[in-house]
Amino acid sequence: MSSAQEFGSLELVAQDAGRSVMKAGSPQPYSGVPLLYAPDVSAAKRTFEFFAVTIRNPNTRKAYARAAADFATWCDLQSIPDVRQVQPVHVAAYIEGLQIAAPSVKQRLAALRM
Repeated sequence: MSSAQEFGSLELVAQDAGRSVMKAGSPQPYSGVPLLYAPDVSAAKRTFEFFAVTIRNPNTRKAYARAAADFATWCDLQSIPDVRQVQPVHVAAYIEGLQIAAPSVKQRLAALRM
């Protein structure tokens, strides 16, 4: 299975996040990358490649993609359109608002650190 096929989970997860760089069904494998991480097509490609190359385990990739997409949705609700505008206080506010167990919080933080 190719990295693009394995990485399909990010596209599916990112589509849940609402806004994406291109519409679902686009021929580009990175079409579902949330706009927070992809202000342009080049950044979307870099984000996709980062996840595909850096995270080899498909289960970890899926969990981190879900965490990244959830954070992108939260940022969209907070009117933070670009990852370059995210400050530590934003991440802290996001984490404080989660109603999940400590191990899950640690996983979310690990994903966001990537």
